[in-house]
Amino acid sequence: MQHPLSDISTWRNRDGWKGIPSICSAHPTVIEAAMRHALRRGCHLLVEATCNQVNQDGGYTGMTPAAFRAFVETIAQKTGFDTQLLILAGDHLGPNPWKHLPADEAMAKLRR
Repeated sequence: MQHPLSDISTWRNRDGWKGIPSICSAHPTVIEAAMRHALRRGCHLLVEATCNQVNQDGGYTGMTPAAFRAFVETIAQKTGFDTQLLILAGDHLGPNPWKHLPADEAMAKLRR
């Protein structure tokens, strides 16, 4: 199956919607509202979290990437949003959550 964003450069030539809703949030109300919007439009939804919100140490939300996925999928189930139309991603990724560490340690955590 082709990834839904693989042909994004051609979207300007198609009829109808030229993009998809995209949010960067770990807040349940924001995610739910975005899903309800995408559900009404019958389109994909891109949900991103920053490395400070979600990371392998839990981020400030306390969620790892796997926990964030489960969290978002639970909201999808609540709203009736098809998870096949859900694209999960990261925004502003990098060693920022570990900037208090020496560079080599921060980069090692980034690679985990």
